[in-house]
Amino acid sequence: MTSSPSPDDALTSSLSAKTVNSFESEESAMQSTWSAALPSQESSDPGGFQFHLRKDVDGQERSLDPDARLDPLVHDDDEHQSTAREATGDALRRSSFELLDDHPSPLNEDTTAGVSLWSETSAEVHPRSYVQTERLQRMSMDKKQRRSISLDRFDAISGAVSPTQHHTDIRQNAVDIISRELNPEESERRTRQEADLFQKLSLPKVDAVSGRRLPTAPIMPWGGPEAAAVVQSLRVNHDHLTRNRKPVGAVGFAVVNDELRIPTNDFFVPGRKFDVRLEHSSFPASRDDRRVNFKTMSIKLSDQDVDSPLDLVLRTGQISPYCAADGMDAYQTALRTGKAKIIKDALLSKPVCMEATLDGVRYQPESYYDQHYYSPVVYNFRSADGARKYLARFRVIPKDEVPETGRLQPDQMDNVADFLSHDFVPSTEKTNNYLREEYRQRLEQPSTRPSVVNSQGLRYDLQIQMSPSSDDKWYNPCLLWNEPYHPWLSLATLTAVDPLPGPSLQSTQFSVGRLPAPTLGLPGPVSSVQDFNSVAEALAQATAAKQKAEPVPRKANDAAAAESGYGAKQAEYYLYCITGDRLNAGTMSNVFVCIVGTKGRTAFQKLQPRYKTDFERSGKATFIVVDKPVGELRYMKVLKEKQATPSDWYLEYIVLSTPYNNKSYTLPCYRWLTDRICTLTVRDGPGVLYLAESSEDVQAQRSIETSTRSEQLQWRIIHGENPFSMLPGYLRGADHLSAVPSDLQSDSMTALELQWREHRAGKFSLFKTILKFFTSRKATISVEFEKTLADTIADKYENSKVMVHIIRHWREDAEFGRQLINGISVHRLRRVDSMPSDFKVTNEMVRDSLDPNRSLEEEIRDGRVYLVSFPDLLEPSIVCLAEADPSRGTLKKQKGKQLPPRFICAPKVLLYSKRGDRPAIIPLAIQLTESQTPPGGEPIVFTKRDDRGTYSDWMVAKMWVRAAATNALLLGPNLSFHLMMEPVSIALLRNLPAVHPVHKLLVQHLKDIVAINTVYRQHVLPNDGALPEVLALTKGLHLQYIAKVINSVDLGQFDAEMIFRKLNLLTGDDILPGFWLRDDSLRHWAAIKEFVREFLRVYYKSDSAVVSDKEFAGFIADLRENGCLTSLTLPQSMEQLVQFVTAIVYICTSHHALVSRGLLDTFAYCPNSPSCMMKPPPTSRHPTGYTEQQMKEMLPNPDHVERFIAFVMLLFGGYKPAEVALGSYQERYFTEESCLVAIEKFRGRLRQISEDIRLRNANVECPFEYLLPENVHQYFTV
Repeated sequence: MTSSPSPDDALTSSLSAKTVNSFESEESAMQSTWSAALPSQESSDPGGFQFHLRKDVDGQERSLDPDARLDPLVHDDDEHQSTAREATGDALRRSSFELLDDHPSPLNEDTTAGVSLWSETSAEVHPRSYVQTERLQRMSMDKKQRRSISLDRFDAISGAVSPTQHHTDIRQNAVDIISRELNPEESERRTRQEADLFQKLSLPKVDAVSGRRLPTAPIMPWGGPEAAAVVQSLRVNHDHLTRNRKPVGAVGFAVVNDELRIPTNDFFVPGRKFDVRLEHSSFPASRDDRRVNFKTMSIKLSDQDVDSPLDLVLRTGQISPYCAADGMDAYQTALRTGKAKIIKDALLSKPVCMEATLDGVRYQPESYYDQHYYSPVVYNFRSADGARKYLARFRVIPKDEVPETGRLQPDQMDNVADFLSHDFVPSTEKTNNYLREEYRQRLEQPSTRPSVVNSQGLRYDLQIQMSPSSDDKWYNPCLLWNEPYHPWLSLATLTAVDPLPGPSLQSTQFSVGRLPAPTLGLPGPVSSVQDFNSVAEALAQATAAKQKAEPVPRKANDAAAAESGYGAKQAEYYLYCITGDRLNAGTMSNVFVCIVGTKGRTAFQKLQPRYKTDFERSGKATFIVVDKPVGELRYMKVLKEKQATPSDWYLEYIVLSTPYNNKSYTLPCYRWLTDRICTLTVRDGPGVLYLAESSEDVQAQRSIETSTRSEQLQWRIIHGENPFSMLPGYLRGADHLSAVPSDLQSDSMTALELQWREHRAGKFSLFKTILKFFTSRKATISVEFEKTLADTIADKYENSKVMVHIIRHWREDAEFGRQLINGISVHRLRRVDSMPSDFKVTNEMVRDSLDPNRSLEEEIRDGRVYLVSFPDLLEPSIVCLAEADPSRGTLKKQKGKQLPPRFICAPKVLLYSKRGDRPAIIPLAIQLTESQTPPGGEPIVFTKRDDRGTYSDWMVAKMWVRAAATNALLLGPNLSFHLMMEPVSIALLRNLPAVHPVHKLLVQHLKDIVAINTVYRQHVLPNDGALPEVLALTKGLHLQYIAKVINSVDLGQFDAEMIFRKLNLLTGDDILPGFWLRDDSLRHWAAIKEFVREFLRVYYKSDSAVVSDKEFAGFIADLRENGCLTSLTLPQSMEQLVQFVTAIVYICTSHHALVSRGLLDTFAYCPNSPSCMMKPPPTSRHPTGYTEQQMKEMLPNPDHVERFIAFVMLLFGGYKPAEVALGSYQERYFTEESCLVAIEKFRGRLRQISEDIRLRNANVECPFEYLLPENVHQYFTV
């Protein structure tokens, strides 16, 4: 009676049979590594490498014995007399040890020696004369010498390096082991089977018509049950082989090299930085670091458990033990058994298994750090243009090039199968966790920690090896690429900063399938489980299935945490979190925080809400986190976990208290955490310049923040056909408000976009009450109607004092002059030193308007005569909608109708400062245009003498001036500065981290500008938008005008005081009475400039600090190159920096209030400021004036006026005081005492300005309140 086998014996027997069968099957996939390395008979290689025929040194073709498989370079008839064992050894050497290289084009004699380089222009590989040198030297050798090098044809003749020599020794040992273990016939049979299928897989058929590659006939089709079984088996094997996994990890950052020798691509951008998690472990995994196994390194270019742009899984050993999925399954199955005999059979079954194992396993190395790690798969690599495709491999080596330790010695290689078995007992000279402890100690050594900027830290060199070839043979992971032709190129530096906490170590998941498309991708398509590409695909699928079945473990077990050295000493952290008062600001997602300090970091700890309202809108909650003490705070990472249903979170700030050192930190955020950007790094309140940072890790975090923002906020690529191509840059894809990131818009933006959409649809529900006053069909231009209208508005609206005053007095010269000097762009007004030659005004023409006994020449000398002109408006008059356009007109009644033409001119106005008890600025003369003249005469100059009749020439001339001022004001200082500030906001976020002092100051003044301008580009600025519908400048002329204004402004030289000085406008009130625009603007400018100077002095101690601020230099460069503000230059001194920052703050606050708050007052009554004229400028005088009917025909009709007033009300800033007034700085961006003192001084100056303005306005009939500080918004708003 026979005894039944034990379960262990049954498992061993089953696995052994599976291993043998799989290896016999995969011998098809392990087809001639050597023949794949050699070109086919169709090869055009000038060296004449052919499979069966070659040209020898003498140029004669000689046949090669395919059974002998001798090196084509050294074939000779005498060599055929070698023993069978020698022939088998040679065959083995080439069967799996052949090297892949690109065979170069014919080389010129003048080619210099060197390695292959990437051309800077074409990014292609150009092999240099190394190959020529090698061949010439080989041909000059005798047979014996050539025979000696044939065993390693990839060895460099001119200076071999040690890794190449080492691999030569590995191959020799593998050959010797297999030759001793197997008889020659069996070895040759396996080699032949290996070669046959390799040839089939490496040389796919090509369609003769299309030239496209045809898929290889699958042996085990991918996607079928066999492939699913292989993937499932791989998952089971992997689970078993990593069950005892004891990793050690680190967290740090990666920096892509500034100088790259690889093709330009979208991912590896010079200088780009990433967060990094590194993990070292072993495979097969073991709790004992002393065992023999492969050492692995996994890299995640993010500080998250799962998500990252790129994961790399690498291990020791230059080549893979398997070339296809079924071979990988068989190899891992053998390792899983732990039986020496099964492992040995697997290694002997394929020469590559033996070679890769001898090369990759390590026995008690000195450190995880000193190993060289290689990617086990080949990747597809695409250039930025997408047209060029390459293949790529990666490796990681120590930056300081310390020698690699732990390689098997020659006397140990015969017993490699025993070493990998479960029965192997390692030496006890070292502890079972010595590698993990050594790595943690290496990280924590004060001499290597990057606690100061210039320290070294634990640094690795990430390298890439590339090939432009796309032949199938290149996807074989078992083959080496010839380094002289395909050198390892330095790609990035990885810096390990802190040990990765135990919980994070257990929860971090890596996958070979997590790649940055389109730059990197897995090879494909996969035809079968014996396809070279199946290795990567099977690994990706097995990992994905495992991670899907096993959610991320957020907490490590106590044993794992203790073993990792984590949690020995605990500390409490108190976090006070404020959720913003924004629409949908709350979240139902889990929130985690990681606190990083000078002594390490905590794990990502979950914030456990006690109440449902803790993370709701306006929620305030306190959380307690228990973790190890981390010393002084560097920064904190906040993670919002992704949910099936998106649940964004708007975090205002966090207050962190650390009782172990009695400190409290305020960490401002004011950003959204979304599923796309689910991790944010927040810093303590004080601003810091880049060079003032004490830690290289913190410097890296600054760069990572700006890199992330640069990816999110990409500039729009503007083409010539784009109507906005002449305007400043804006966000890519920001053609609609929904495409603008949440951080760049407030809740009111949705309502604003809706209002503009309704406006274009002809709905005026928001404005019906006030519109009916101005657009009544019974409206006239009579004084009686105006009095009635003014009284009605005064009774209805308490804030309409200025509007009522304008309606009642708009006909008067003093009111006309008041509006010109207080309601237009300053640069249009200048003092006259002599009369312009093209504006012929005589003393006789204006005598009646001058003070008694004064002449025009005398008043000019006294500085009392001023000129207002509009040279930037086109000449002659512009006819803008003369032809019918069915798409024009928003209202249904306008569709398809012939719209009347519109007119505008470029007038000149001579103003005079009149003395007396009631000093005023009055017009002396008006010239509408130079081209519109009476036949044979000079341009008409209108004066007070033309004021005859109810609707006189003088009144009409002033209306033409006001129409020009209306177009110039709306297109110039209003919308132009709107558009100019948008690229400032984008470049600020892209280049300056949140902790940068300039960012902290300006970000509060640039809120909403991107969203507002996006709405304007959609509804206001297009040729069929709301703006061209009502103004005279349309059909693209409005955009040309805006571009002209923007190009005339040098933001770096903008200085309000200097502008007034250059125009000779810094005179006393006796010369320019009531010039309150100037007075209030200068006081605002001075107050803002003094505040900015005091604020920046806290951080910039000298001019050299300004010049050395590379982040600010990047901001200016980005603004100039991509923001299209080409006149900008980098500030070279503290004063220039103050000037630039002051200009931005002033434009966003005081200047914007100046040009927006008075819009409705000025434009509400059409005769005072028409948006256009409906008749050409007059070419003759009307001695008796115009009739009322002629006036109505000259002015826009009621429908047009209705549209214009609704348009103005949408631009109007409102009469109410600003919700967030200038100087408020409500958001907690500033915590330094010196900054808070500067802010308080600024508020004091603003309060004094407010008191002075109110005191002045109490004694004037028409108050100028637009620059009351409480009416000035902190940022652009509408």
